[in-house]
Amino acid sequence: MGEIADLEIFIDATHTFEGDLTISLAHLGMTAILQDSVGGSAAYAGGTYDVSATFAGAELAGDWALLIVDNLGADLGTLYDWTMTGTYTSVPEPGTLALLGLGLAGLGLRRRRSAKA
Repeated sequence: MGEIADLEIFIDATHTFEGDLTISLAHLGMTAILQDSVGGSAAYAGGTYDVSATFAGAELAGDWALLIVDNLGADLGTLYDWTMTGTYTSVPEPGTLALLGLGLAGLGLRRRRSAKA
C-alpha cells in the first residue's frame, strides 16, 4: 500500500462548549491528541488538524478511530462528518524486492565470471 508522508484530519462537528472536549485519532497503536479540553466556554465548530508528525512513515492501510469525549457530559454535540486527506509514498511489494535482489546477484555472478576469463 503506502507509508504516510503528510496527513490532515477535517472534523465537521458542533458542541456547546469547546473546553469540554478531548479529541483523538488512533491508528496501529499510535494516537494523536487533536484537542484536549481547550477553548473555554466558546462553542466548538469543527476544524482541521495536521497529524503528520504522529503518523509519518506509518502504513496507510488499517483501521482508524476518531474519538470525541465530552469530559463533562452535560452539553450537546453532533459529529456530522470527518475526512482524512494527505499524501503517501509507495512501498514496493516484497516480491518486487526479491526479484530485484536476484537480478543484482545474477549481475554480480556474471561480472565475476567475466573477470576470471
